[in-house]
Amino acid sequence: MIKFKLFFTLLLVSGSLLFGATEFWFTRGINQATGTAQTNNRNYGNLNNWSKSLPANPYYNTVLADSLPTASGKVRLATNSGANGSANIDNNNKYINLDGDYSVGQFEVSAYGGIPTEFRGSDRTLTFNTVKVDNRSQVDIIAKYANSIDFTFYINLAIADRTSGSATVTILNSSDSALIFSGKTISMLGKESSTATLQFAAKARTQSGTNSYQAGNINIESQLTGLGTVQFIADDPSETQTVGSIWVMGTETNTATFVASYVRLYLDKSPGAYAISSVSTSTDRQVFTLQNRAYVCLMRDNQIDPIMELRFGTPISNRPDDSSLVAGVLDLNGYSESVRRIYFNKSDAGMVTSGVIGVIDFGNGGEQSFTCQSLSYYQRYLNVGATWVEFRNYKLGEDHFYCKETIFRTATGAEDTNRKNMLRFPEFGVYGVDYQVVETTVTINGESYFEYSPQPL
Repeated sequence: MIKFKLFFTLLLVSGSLLFGATEFWFTRGINQATGTAQTNNRNYGNLNNWSKSLPANPYYNTVLADSLPTASGKVRLATNSGANGSANIDNNNKYINLDGDYSVGQFEVSAYGGIPTEFRGSDRTLTFNTVKVDNRSQVDIIAKYANSIDFTFYINLAIADRTSGSATVTILNSSDSALIFSGKTISMLGKESSTATLQFAAKARTQSGTNSYQAGNINIESQLTGLGTVQFIADDPSETQTVGSIWVMGTETNTATFVASYVRLYLDKSPGAYAISSVSTSTDRQVFTLQNRAYVCLMRDNQIDPIMELRFGTPISNRPDDSSLVAGVLDLNGYSESVRRIYFNKSDAGMVTSGVIGVIDFGNGGEQSFTCQSLSYYQRYLNVGATWVEFRNYKLGEDHFYCKETIFRTATGAEDTNRKNMLRFPEFGVYGVDYQVVETTVTINGESYFEYSPQPL
């Protein structure tokens, strides 16, 4: 939902980690009745808009800050800051205009009434400097709390290379409505060994006076690029809360190392663009990990670049039921997808006796396929006998699972018992009792592949 073609650049640089941050409140400006026509506007660089304390009712700025927000400062939006020094708020013109190049530490949208709904700018740069709060290694650089209106950034984000430390920077939505990024790019810069990690976190919050939870979505229309890690995370799902979803959209290919954890993630890039890809030359970074029972849903064909590894990681360790073994679900949703390999790699030493289930759900649709070049696993911390790919909603004759390399045999031609038992089709009953899995050779675009399908016993 891009409403303007105005973009500006938001840079996040590593710099020194500082403790605490001075708050700068963006206000409605001074009372128009006491100023001139030039006194008030929505410009970021207008000192009349800034105070170091929340103004009192009627929220005009009566105590001006002694400067614009500093490079380590925290920007907050005061009540009625969507106004322009007047008594009325124009709901169609509630915004902040970045009129120059500035630096800041953090940006927060919270539950004050009459605040702006957009951050606009035209070819301008807002530089974010990392601020360490309460000695934490994770920093919320943009946070939206308990707010019932959508907020849109028409910006570009860039995270500079980290030469020291490994603090994770987070863009958090813990409100009732959407946090939207409609700029051109969100870039992570630096060497391939960079420890830069950017989280998009859709976190639930408790509703006042109830036991239920709710959270708004994060919509990412910008292109994600770089050699660092992008994590899509949410809360541990339960029956008493509604977890916010993250939507990845837009027209340009995203490149990074990707992780989905707990989250409900929807991939909806335009045809010809990949939601999940990488520019790294290292296969160790060409990875898309599903862990903690993440749910990833395709909204079109071919959202994952075929160079990427689909990795099923650590499942939810504190669940006693069988579903605790599910590291993640890739819902094809009626579409087709192709990856470099399927790989199991569980990192939790405390679950060394358990296996991992990776779910590929064919969903409801016509003929569709899932294709990989190989299937393998890392045995440390993994009970191989309890580890498999579970193909749900598979329809014989309509749905297809192809692999370039044989799963049933080793490179020497010997039977590979472990991998042979790693394919399950639950709609056909109990594996080894009601059905077996058979391997056939097929030709796809002139190349030979192996197809694996259930056969009733």
